[in-house]
Amino acid sequence: MERTEKGYRLSTGREVYAHRGLIGISVSDRDSDEDSHGFEISEGYDGHLDVNGHYDYVSNGVVEAWTEAEKLELADFMIQQWQAFREKVTALRNANKNGVVPPSGAERG
Repeated sequence: MERTEKGYRLSTGREVYAHRGLIGISVSDRDSDEDSHGFEISEGYDGHLDVNGHYDYVSNGVVEAWTEAEKLELADFMIQQWQAFREKVTALRNANKNGVVPPSGAERG
């Protein structure tokens, strides 16, 4: 996945809108087509990524479901983001233990 001006582009070429680059995931308590395998995939502060496809009544067209490879690409990308965050937090914690003062703003990540 690569960052674009309005979100991301998957290796398949699929463009994904994500306000401010934000993509989230949570366990869904709904039994509907809006979730993916029991998970809600979101973008921005209140958007939804419909990875299962649907009929778009606004554009009168079908939004195709994501392929398994696209879903896995998204999952791998998100795992990498969380691992990078964890590494940053751990590095700052270790620096603080050793009496090293992080550069200005580094404590915010």
